[in-house]
Amino acid sequence: MEKRTTKKKDIVKEEKQEEKERAKSGTKSHTDILEKQVRVIVLIIIGLIIIIAVVIILRQNSYSFKYEGISYKKVSQGNILLYRATVPTYDEYGNAQGQITIDFRNDPRTLGDVKINISDGIYFSNEQKNYISYNITSCPDNSLAGANLGFFLNYFKIDYKAGLDDPDYKNANITNIPYVNCKTKPFSTVIHISNGNETSISKVSANCYELKFSNCEILKVTERFELEMLKQYTQRHTSSN
Repeated sequence: MEKRTTKKKDIVKEEKQEEKERAKSGTKSHTDILEKQVRVIVLIIIGLIIIIAVVIILRQNSYSFKYEGISYKKVSQGNILLYRATVPTYDEYGNAQGQITIDFRNDPRTLGDVKINISDGIYFSNEQKNYISYNITSCPDNSLAGANLGFFLNYFKIDYKAGLDDPDYKNANITNIPYVNCKTKPFSTVIHISNGNETSISKVSANCYELKFSNCEILKVTERFELEMLKQYTQRHTSSN
């Protein structure tokens, strides 16, 4: 009788031990699952943070960039996308004064296909009035290109007057618009804009720059000329500092 009781106690003890081990095993397994879930959640959060950071950086880079030493930012004015250049300004001694902003309709990085042949830089007369002379057919962007080029020259305090290379305008007393081309004003700097077989820029004489455009790309050729001036301006002051 005593042996049976002892045996029964041992069986109960073993069963309790097994229950404890199963409970312990179950608790450990549940804890492992929770830890794995936490690790997965943490990795997902880290991944999302990285993705968001990359998107922000790419978006910022897509809206701002640097090209030939000038910083640009994309800005919208209504339905018009502009490329706004931030240009440092200097006094006559080369000391930095501040900065100005200049808007372009074309992405400066896409204007490299405009052929340009100016090896010794762009210069304007300080003693004579300079001229922008037109001999062009009607195009949608004529007025915009002319106005923007005029504003651009004003930024750099270049004294200029608009003219036309058209025999009908030879009598300035009647039209109030001077008849100008590279030959009529040999001592003034002349920017001569005309239609051509291709869109290109060249220096045709000591003081005359020929801007030709095809397919009404007048805005493209004038902005390419402005970019060349900015490049020269930036390089001159950067090298002197």
